[in-house]
Amino acid sequence: MSFKDAVMNKPKPAPPPPRGKASPKVKTEKPVRTRGPVIAPRAVRKPKAGDISDDEFGKELEKEAPELFASLREQDTADDGTGWFSVEMCATPSPDWIKGSKAAGKSPDLDDYQVLKQLTDMLASAAACGSDQSIKLDKLKAQKVEGNARLTFIFTLESTSAQALLNIQKAERCSSFKGYQIAFYQPQQSVFGQRFQVSLANLPAPFKDYNMVQWLEVLTSQGWDRDAITHMCRTSRAKPGSIKVMIPSLDIYVKPAFCSSFGQEGCLDTSHGESVVNKPISCPPSSVTFGLNPVPEAEELIAAGYLKGQYFKKPGENPSARPLPQHNAMLETMGEYPNVLLAQDFMKTFIRKVIKLGCCPHCWDPEPHGPREICLYKGICKQCCAVLKSLPFKGFHHACQSMITALPDHRKVKTNPQQKRRAPEMGTPTDPTQLVYTQSASEAKRVKLMAQLQKKKAAREAGEAKEAEKKAKYEEAQKKAAAALQEGADLKNGKDL
Repeated sequence: MSFKDAVMNKPKPAPPPPRGKASPKVKTEKPVRTRGPVIAPRAVRKPKAGDISDDEFGKELEKEAPELFASLREQDTADDGTGWFSVEMCATPSPDWIKGSKAAGKSPDLDDYQVLKQLTDMLASAAACGSDQSIKLDKLKAQKVEGNARLTFIFTLESTSAQALLNIQKAERCSSFKGYQIAFYQPQQSVFGQRFQVSLANLPAPFKDYNMVQWLEVLTSQGWDRDAITHMCRTSRAKPGSIKVMIPSLDIYVKPAFCSSFGQEGCLDTSHGESVVNKPISCPPSSVTFGLNPVPEAEELIAAGYLKGQYFKKPGENPSARPLPQHNAMLETMGEYPNVLLAQDFMKTFIRKVIKLGCCPHCWDPEPHGPREICLYKGICKQCCAVLKSLPFKGFHHACQSMITALPDHRKVKTNPQQKRRAPEMGTPTDPTQLVYTQSASEAKRVKLMAQLQKKKAAREAGEAKEAEKKAKYEEAQKKAAAALQEGADLKNGKDL
């Protein structure tokens, strides 16, 4: 082999390795969206139109334009407000339509008339009904989706045929529309009353497992009048077309007539030369108490059937032993599936504040305060207007409705600032009695007993303070007598003082 052939047939060197290994591309599969259950259409009762010939304008129209009058009357008679059915429809935009992306620029917008017309035509063709039936799509509202270029639209889909609405929900093509995911549902009925909320997070058994009847029993025994409560339920958050999310809290709706006047207006009292907050906000109570109640008066209240969810122990009792039956009002169950307080939670008191959503946490004023305005009720008990820092233990675990002045703080809890929320609507009353609040006999009995025991408690505390003062004076007199005796002994021994 010649030198030229050897050079030409020389193997080429291998290419240099890449500086960094590129991460392999992982194909992410989009979650498969399963169709939800078919929602039964709800009958819609619209107000029936009156006969146009009954009013003066109708009589005049019948004389001057009889043909137009006959046409209008025929339409009113045909559309009498009966025979309509409805479901709610939610159109959720695709998560790929991120703001600023190419997909967002090409995405359709249901705010556009032509796109909405195409959606209506698709629903009408899926209804599989003749021209003797009608269908209409009304837009209720549009909600912003964080980071998405399009909005979520809520519609009311109505038809004169219930079967047409069922056919639309069963049609596979009606599960999506140009990237929008479509879901059907029925709206929840509005509840009349002002909404309050009690957090149940980190509550041990049996308190967290109470049913609604037990919760009502607990609330009515701690200052809530049962005749003032219109509705109670576990808190849930549901989006149209998605699973319902349960939240560990309790929603309580009460009659507005039961509630005290909220806010700072008229709360200052200057009759004693100094401005002090003297307007109690006692209805509804500002907290709910569970577990141990160490106040001696709690024994009588528990014996009278109040303070449900609590128990009392005398100072000499074993702290690790279960409370006595006559001192136990925790509504425990001892059957096949016991639901009792565990030993690790003995001698603990759990207090949950009552929250009014969308309002000031201190005075429950629905109008938000200014950015530099400090609420006058901050650091003050709503019910008794006591300054918490002036109480023992700086007012920790102060609960007026359970007669607890304060308890020692064994731990420090960091609280996050509450987020401002929009106040929910009050709803419409379903019964005329919801507009009027009358105090029940059981609540009047409880208030009377509480007033008597408050006097008894004040007399007991005054007696204890008097005894403590007498004991301090006696000890001081003993010290002075001992000092005088020592001084006399020193003079007798000839010491120079």
